[in-house]
Amino acid sequence: MAVAITNHKAKENHIEMLRKKHKDLSKKIEKDQQDLSCSDIYIRDLKSKKLRIKEEIEGIVDAA
Repeated sequence: MAVAITNHKAKENHIEMLRKKHKDLSKKIEKDQQDLSCSDIYIRDLKSKKLRIKEEIEGIVDAA
């Protein structure tokens, strides 16, 4: 039982960390899109990273 609780808590912590990364990337993308020196490729790379994080979160939640 203690292992299941610990495992559940570890998943929650991991999901929370991923959500924070996702939110931070959202803010960075918004900021960098205003910066004319940032290339479209750079912005696209950030958006891809954000999408991968979202998919990882969904995968963990769906597996639970």
